[in-house]
Amino acid sequence: RMVAEQTAHLVSRGVDATDDSGKYVWDKPLEGCSVKALFIGRGETEDKIGFVDSISPESSTVGVILDKTAFYAEAGGQIYDI
Repeated sequence: RMVAEQTAHLVSRGVDATDDSGKYVWDKPLEGCSVKALFIGRGETEDKIGFVDSISPESSTVGVILDKTAFYAEAGGQIYDI
């Protein structure tokens, strides 16, 4: 799970916030996304931050940070949240 430390790391590396404006467009697929970072977990890397340059089949759970998305950020309160 990413926390403030990981967000600060991304900012320090010049990774902009993910553009989530695609969540308002239901009738078109989101195309042309770029991977900005790969996250394997806090404490899973030498620096304990958790970001890697590549993954392998042996990688377990992987977080992919994209430049844009059609998903809503986790905020809670939406009627269909489970």
